[in-house]
Amino acid sequence: MSSAASGSHRLSAGVSAFRVGRAEDSVPASGEHRVGATIELAVGDLTAETTDAIVSPSNRGLSGGGLVDLAVRRAAGPELIAACQAEIRKRRGGMLSPGQVVLTPGYRLPAAHVIHCVPPIYEADRSTAQKNLAACFTAALEMARVEGLGSISFPAVATGVYGYPVGEAARVSTATVVEQLAAFAAPRLVRFVLYGPAMLDEYVGAIRDLLGARVRADERSASAE
Repeated sequence: MSSAASGSHRLSAGVSAFRVGRAEDSVPASGEHRVGATIELAVGDLTAETTDAIVSPSNRGLSGGGLVDLAVRRAAGPELIAACQAEIRKRRGGMLSPGQVVLTPGYRLPAAHVIHCVPPIYEADRSTAQKNLAACFTAALEMARVEGLGSISFPAVATGVYGYPVGEAARVSTATVVEQLAAFAAPRLVRFVLYGPAMLDEYVGAIRDLLGARVRADERSASAE
């Protein structure tokens, strides 16, 4: 059984529940109405997520990125690469800017959609890294709302090859999600899919600081995965 830290109480404006681990019924059914959104954090494989969309960090030409993007491309199949190329051909200069997003189908993925975002390269310009990382989350969540998507899964955007320190990335990412949910309360489920218990601890700590919530780990949470 999964347990939300909040029970039936609102943790923050727009956020009604926070879980470590996944609940079996957490992905909203089409047309389902819920009061407030749920944030989940878990260790797992982004390419196996069944949320309406997953977010894949990519380079400015949508032609690759870190290990997450590579895994997404392999799992989705060549159709995803062709779709990314088609999107880039529409762009003046053939490039996206840091913080921008593009939507494609998920093709062979369980998720119906992939939202490709361009994270900042931390060492390239630290002065704008926080703004551009926040923009990735803001734009992805806005895309999900515009497309009517009820659930979305994020990896630890901008960490890894992009060089953003995990603790800092956790604080920026979770703060942006909570701010967006406070304003719009949608999508109904936002899940962070993270690599390993150490990374999970950083994100759990960041969101606990934001929400002031006592978190109880799910029996099927990160340590068990």
